[in-house]
Amino acid sequence: MGDDMEWVLEKQLQQPLQLFKIIWKSDNTYIGLNDVMSQTGWTPYMVNRVLTDVSDIYHSMTALYSGVLLSEGNILNIANLIKVQYTDLRAHLFKRSLAVSILIDIFFERVTLNEGIAQRYESSKNTIRQMKNDLNRKLETIGLSISTDYKIVGNERTIRLFFFNIFYTSYVDDQFPFNSLVRQQAIQVELILRRTANTQLTMKHAISYAYAVWCVRVSHGHYLTENIQDSLKPEDMLSSMMQKRLRLLDNIIAPMFPAKPAIKNMELRSVLAAIYAFGEIDHSAEDLTPVMTAKFDEIKLAIANVYVKTFHRAIQPRILEKLEKVLFPLHFRLLYFGTSGIGQPINKQQYAKEFPIHYQFVTAVALELQTVFIDCDNLFDKILTEYLTATIMNFEVSETLPVITVTLDMADLQALQKYIAQILTNLPGLYIHITNQFVKGTDFYISNVVLRQDVKGVVWRTLPTKDEVSHLKEELTKIERKKIQNMRRCSGSN
Repeated sequence: MGDDMEWVLEKQLQQPLQLFKIIWKSDNTYIGLNDVMSQTGWTPYMVNRVLTDVSDIYHSMTALYSGVLLSEGNILNIANLIKVQYTDLRAHLFKRSLAVSILIDIFFERVTLNEGIAQRYESSKNTIRQMKNDLNRKLETIGLSISTDYKIVGNERTIRLFFFNIFYTSYVDDQFPFNSLVRQQAIQVELILRRTANTQLTMKHAISYAYAVWCVRVSHGHYLTENIQDSLKPEDMLSSMMQKRLRLLDNIIAPMFPAKPAIKNMELRSVLAAIYAFGEIDHSAEDLTPVMTAKFDEIKLAIANVYVKTFHRAIQPRILEKLEKVLFPLHFRLLYFGTSGIGQPINKQQYAKEFPIHYQFVTAVALELQTVFIDCDNLFDKILTEYLTATIMNFEVSETLPVITVTLDMADLQALQKYIAQILTNLPGLYIHITNQFVKGTDFYISNVVLRQDVKGVVWRTLPTKDEVSHLKEELTKIERKKIQNMRRCSGSN
């Protein structure tokens, strides 16, 4: 099962998400019925039923009508649906889900019998029994199960991570779904973070939810087992900042563990490690155990080796250091939790199309890292977005990308020429050399008049629109891809 959590939903609620993923990958405001059918295996009747559900969902989310129409040419108008955010839609569906509601009841240990749940949701005992069986089949894939008395059973760390994902997916933009005592303790943890770091709001939300889940589980007597591998050094070997945080957290949670010092210490350190995993603590390996440090060294070596294989030169130490820093939280989460976080839809085809070199690099790194993250399924999907972004932002384009020479000649429109030059400079994933006259290596030109027939170009006489800039990026990326292919052919023949 993936990290996107939609697998928890009933099949009928998964289908709108499945349709939306197809919609979001579309470059147009229309999509063909046959495209939907080929990607889903649905019949025309099924597509129409899901479309009806989607329209109802859109209306309930926005108080507007989606305007999704199936024309005589079997074309769907999806202009309005494109505006819907995946996270908003997913949260909306999670709140509508009976399966999720039952799981939340199980988490809070509110019920112990089928009859109680059936009565709570005005459903039949048979329906609830079937729902429980279906959930057990799904939970089995991550090593969890629901017992006969409606308790969640399995590895405690997996349970906490699973329910963090459930609550964060459903309620992060809504009211905090925990009681006042848990809320108060979560606020205290936030205050600790404020005193010791400049914490971003999104991080505060995530840590609050993680702490709340931890707090509820511990209050019900569910503790980590003794064989949990600690990722952080013993207290007396931690940095002064980490020792301070440990003491402040201890003041909050100590009353929850009367006469259980060993359990308290293990749980306390697990809370600290979770904060570390969210990236709240600045990049620092000094607090990691030697075993964990060795893992990070393996990651660093893998990145450096793939860089050499891809670009035929050693990576600059300062670039490697930047990658280490920005990817540190991701690596720690993968090593500590075996996950990168709650998944989002990834348009791999678009990534590969727009950033071919970076995509190739990340693909190769993912293969190298399989031996490091041995417990991670679908590692490539888990690292793709962060790695791709990190490499686009930090790689030196002059060392990693083929140069594209763009001749920019706007004649008497000098202000517009400077404006367009700025656009070219800021296009991500491209190494662009700008000239103001044609040279032997000109690949593309931009002007306010047609200059050449034998060189591709565009004519802009006014400020370019967003669509025109997007089209320009697409044309330049095509040139880049062609140059990359030529480079590979040349290197392969040598």
